[in-house]
Amino acid sequence: MNNLCWKTYCHKTNDIPPRPTLVKALSFFDHEPFHGAEKIAVDLGCGAGGDCLSLLTAGWSVFAVDKEPEAIRTVEEKAAPHANHLKTRVSLFEEIQSLPTALLVNASLSLPFCRPEAFHTLWKIVASSIQPGGRFAGTLFGDRDEWSANTAMTFLSVDQVYGMFSGFKMEHFHERDEMGPTATAGDKHWHSYSVVAKKIHPTQK
Repeated sequence: MNNLCWKTYCHKTNDIPPRPTLVKALSFFDHEPFHGAEKIAVDLGCGAGGDCLSLLTAGWSVFAVDKEPEAIRTVEEKAAPHANHLKTRVSLFEEIQSLPTALLVNASLSLPFCRPEAFHTLWKIVASSIQPGGRFAGTLFGDRDEWSANTAMTFLSVDQVYGMFSGFKMEHFHERDEMGPTATAGDKHWHSYSVVAKKIHPTQK
């Protein structure tokens, strides 16, 4: 995304509320004891920082990742009062080799922008970083999405998505298959999967 496109996207998404998948995940955490677990979240593709700021405000420490340096600068400016609880990294998804152990990985409309040939490796890193009892919250794109001809992005069947979460309990799953607006490019046909999933303790398998 060039600087002009980023500024347009940032302007369009600057004031949106936290994504519904994140809200659901946090509500699940609110209804169970933490047993001393440190509230560490990874925000993949943090964008304009809406989700990140919501997590920080809720008392989480956040490791925010985005490929756009301007996105990271924006997040750091917005989160200045919470600077002690924020770490950031500028990185392409394809270049990620490790992530901190986390109770939550949040990926709102970001993972589809990983190249298909790197997606499996990225997902293994993401899944491994979530501690047992932790959660993934995010959105993946389906194979009927209007953008599915873009070979630089990852699109999945519903069976592939469920296969990704074989070590998780699916707490929320919603498939969207309809026309709807984008942040910067007008309407398109959306085919997506909204997911909140809890990693299963080994003793529960």
